[in-house]
Amino acid sequence: MTDRDRETPQDIETVCVHAGGAKDTTFNSVITPIYPTSTFAFDGPGRTRGYDYSRTAN
Repeated sequence: MTDRDRETPQDIETVCVHAGGAKDTTFNSVITPIYPTSTFAFDGPGRTRGYDYSRTAN
C-alpha cells in the first residue's frame, strides 16, 4: 500500500464490510477470528448470559 492509497477515501461498501471488527490482540489476526466452541462459562447454576447451548438459536 502506498501513501497515495492511504489518502484515498474508501467506498461505503468497504467501510461497511469492515465495520465492527475488533483487532485480535492475542494472535494479531487481521481478520476477526472464528473461535469454534460449544462450551460456555456461567456465573453459577441457572445464571446464563447470552447462549447457554450453541444450537439454541439454530
